[in-house]
Parts: sequence; C-alpha cells; structure tokens
Amino acid sequence: MQWGRMTLPLRLPAALCAALLLCGCDPQPEVPTRSATLGKLPAALCGKASESLAALADSAVFEHDGKGSAVLAEAAWMSMSGEAREQLARTLAVDAACKQSDAPRTLQVFIKAETGRTLASPVVDLAPGADMMFEES
Repeated sequence: MQWGRMTLPLRLPAALCAALLLCGCDPQPEVPTRSATLGKLPAALCGKASESLAALADSAVFEHDGKGSAVLAEAAWMSMSGEAREQLARTLAVDAACKQSDAPRTLQVFIKAETGRTLASPVVDLAPGADMMFEES
C-alpha cells in the first residue's frame, strides 16, 4: 500500500510538466501546398512539342493521339537511349497538357509497341521549367 502512495504523487507532477511544456510550443509552420494545375502552358512551348511529335510522325514508325498516348515501332524504342525515351515521354506530356485549358502538374503518358505491348507509362512532372527540355545541348 505504501508503494502505491509514493508513485501517485510522482505521476501527477510528471503529467503536469508535460502539459505545461506542450502549451508553450509554437504551432508547426504551414507548408505551402502546390496547386494541382499549372494553368495554360505557353504557346511557344506547345508549338515546340507539337513540331517535335509531327517530325516523329512523319517517320512512319510513330503515331500519337494528342492525349498522351503513342504507338512506336518496338525496334525504334529499343534503339533509343534512356535520355531519348525520357524526352519522348516529356514531349508527349507537354503536347497533351497544351490541349487542356488548365494543364495538370503531372501527367501519365503511355507508349506502346505496334503489338499493343506497353513499352513505358511514366508519370511526367510538368514543372514550370519544362520549356528547358527543348534547348539545344
């Protein structure tokens, strides 16, 4: 019995101290949220994406629907470097976003072989600096 009396007074001050410490804490700073959309993309960027895809379509190994989906000859896909594949996915995403009045921040594109097999389906981040992807290196 005596042991129970000793712990009760020790628990109360500890709980009171914890409550007092929490009362003085500053609220967590607000983390700015990113908008889910980017608005209308610049016409120059849209024009570059459209021109790039039109040039590929002229090669007869590539077709796209303007909504972020494309069919590409599998042999052509396999011969592309990883960087060229990423560039194609970004260009498809920009072209699809340009056709929307309020472009999404991210867009999933689908690249398929002529057999229907999915070659890639990345989610592309359409960052504000997306126009840099068309700069000459």
